[in-house]
Amino acid sequence: MATRIQTIAINDARFYAPVGYYAEEIVTGNEFLVDIEVSYPYKVHSQDELTNTLNYEQLYAIAADVMKQKRKLIESAVEEILETIVNQFDFAEQVNISITKINPLFGGDRANSRIALSYTK
Repeated sequence: MATRIQTIAINDARFYAPVGYYAEEIVTGNEFLVDIEVSYPYKVHSQDELTNTLNYEQLYAIAADVMKQKRKLIESAVEEILETIVNQFDFAEQVNISITKINPLFGGDRANSRIALSYTK
């Protein structure tokens, strides 16, 4: 029997955050884009109620809470977002998180760096 899987996503949520390996990055902050994608079994939406789906405002709030914390590595932010979502939404079948650092200190014209982490049940 076929299973319907629904995906809720937030793309390019922009945060200015105190994340970076170098001390100056913690002081001045950096610009980041966060992408979150959560897939889970589809429920019929004929009742048109938020309780039948995943509220993407909750996903944004998780990312916002994690990104405001001082940390050296983007990897730890990606991991914390992923773990929070998996623990809070036990029905999630797959979760994909990525964080893009808009202007890393290594220079380059329009260069950015990206860290991604995935979970599959």
